[in-house]
Amino acid sequence: MGAPLAASDPQPETVVATQLLPRAQKDALRHLTAATAASDPTQRLLAARRMIEIGRANGDPRTLGYAESILAPWPADAADAPVAAIVLHATIAQSRHAFARARVLLDRVLERSAPGDPAFAQALLTRATIAQVTGDLEPARADCERLFALAREIAAICGASVDMLGGRVDAAIPILRVASERTSGSVRAWALGALAQAYEQRGERPTAAAAYQAALVAGDDLVTRLAYADFLLTDGSAAAAAKLLRDAPPTDAVVLRQWRSARLQRQADAAPLEQRLRTRLDDARQRGDGSDLLHARDWAQFELERGNVTEALRLAQANWRDQREPADLLVLARVATAARDKQTLVDLNAWIAQTRLQDVRVAAALREARS
Repeated sequence: MGAPLAASDPQPETVVATQLLPRAQKDALRHLTAATAASDPTQRLLAARRMIEIGRANGDPRTLGYAESILAPWPADAADAPVAAIVLHATIAQSRHAFARARVLLDRVLERSAPGDPAFAQALLTRATIAQVTGDLEPARADCERLFALAREIAAICGASVDMLGGRVDAAIPILRVASERTSGSVRAWALGALAQAYEQRGERPTAAAAYQAALVAGDDLVTRLAYADFLLTDGSAAAAAKLLRDAPPTDAVVLRQWRSARLQRQADAAPLEQRLRTRLDDARQRGDGSDLLHARDWAQFELERGNVTEALRLAQANWRDQREPADLLVLARVATAARDKQTLVDLNAWIAQTRLQDVRVAAALREARS
């Protein structure tokens, strides 16, 4: 039997905000130990949520296993599992890119909970986020709109993020500006990070850089650091990218960008960094889990820069089947151009026509393919 939730749950705005990549917390194992020893269900749920936050902030996938162990009293498919626990199980599945599984769990939460329940708002936002990542823009927009009555600013950022992908980036920018002014902490960081990406899509590089920097001040997290590092590497600011990642946790995604930076600067440590990545990838392939070690989009970039165009194309296409954000489209366009894969390029142009995506980077990559 699953333990019931305590009656004193936080408000929807507070719960949703905890999912927005807050600053890394210290002493992750201490949270785990305290949670597994606790008999209070509320404390266990809070500890599991904090463990997921830590993983999002530092990129360590082991924290998801820790969070699952904390949630052990409530298996995700148990009929009596509290909805707050099911949401956290769904968040773990989302983090592992098991999007179909996450959707099933979130649908169950929305069926079992009422709009006033914090789990309801949390489930709406997580489901909308998954729909954005997978390119299902209309369902994403619908969930953002349902969220409006529960968490207005968060719903506005959610909706603006969908607009960025659906041909309305000009309309999204003022909404994100206002939201960043009206919020604080992790929610402000989320709004500013989305704003930086919107400016990138429009080709406004200096403004995008300022937004990235402000986002990191509001809530320093690894996802934003990696996005800003990619931005700097694209601009040829390899030294600045290296400095940005100097004290970042040594995840494979971080090491990849450190390698790219060292390579651009012709530094001696580029070779050992490349060997480190190759070893990790080879080991993962032998275990049969190479697609999970690094994001397939990152691996495609790695193989493209090493000149392994055929493997880069395979990885980029596999990634595109699951994730369809502008960054995924951009890598696939570059790889397909290098591979001279005309069908993939036709498919990408059809996707842009369908979604009306506005992104100067993608447009430039596709122009290069036609030249």
